[in-house]
This record gives sequence, structure tokens and C-alpha cells, in this order.
Amino acid sequence: MRLREDAGNSYWTAVRTDRLPELAQGAFPGQHVQLFGEVVPAQKGFGYGFTAPHVRLFEVRVDGESVAYDALPDALRALWVPLLYRGPLDLEQITALSKGQETVSGRGLHIREGVVVRPADVTRLAADGSRLQLKVINPKYKETGEELS
Repeated sequence: MRLREDAGNSYWTAVRTDRLPELAQGAFPGQHVQLFGEVVPAQKGFGYGFTAPHVRLFEVRVDGESVAYDALPDALRALWVPLLYRGPLDLEQITALSKGQETVSGRGLHIREGVVVRPADVTRLAADGSRLQLKVINPKYKETGEELS
């Protein structure tokens, strides 16, 4: 599926505002680049300090392969969601990090939704072949009753 480009669409506004096509092709010329991210602000009460749509990236794939954060150019890392922890899997620490105030704005404007956890090794995959990852939801934010998803 593809979202038809429309100047009034917040997703396309964010793509254009953050110059994603230019950044992707500048970083990986002639290659097929997929950028995965979240548009903010998108939810009422969770503006992250933005008044106009912007993208915060959490995955980059080039020719179908995930690119490690450390291998990305600075221009794409500047649009990355905040990295809160790098190290061995520590569920106690990760659960603690899922709570508290957001860090996207750097000003703690509202509660954190949660944190995404995944291996630093981009070649480590889940049983279905997708990138191995989970989201630990802030208990104050969760809606489903599931703390891990």
C-alpha cells in the first residue's frame, strides 16, 4: 500500500519538512531506501514540543537490509528517536526506563509512552524473519493491560 501524496496530509508534511527523500538519497545514492518512523505530534496531549508534523526515525533499511544506527550518517541520526540505553538485556532497567517523562523534546513535556527494545545486531531476527523487537509500555500510558508487546 502507498499513501498518495497530498500537501494537506500530516505524514507528507512531515516527510517534506524533514527532507526525508533528499536525506535518504544523499546517504544511499541509487539504492532502495526505506525509512520507518513516527510522525509527531499525532496524538492529542503528546506533542513532544512540535507544533507542525515531523518524523522521528526508528529504522532504516537499504536494499531490504536494516542499517545499524552507528552506520547511519549524522543527518539521519539527527532525526532518530532518543536512545535511552545500550547494553545487555536488563528487563528491570528497561522497565524503569519505560516510565517517566518523554525525552524526544529534551524538556520532559509529558509522560513517556514507553520504550522499544531490540538487539543492536540488526541481523538478529524473530522467528518470522522480522526484526526482533518489543515495546515496553509505560504503565501510566498503557491502554490494553499488556505491559510488554
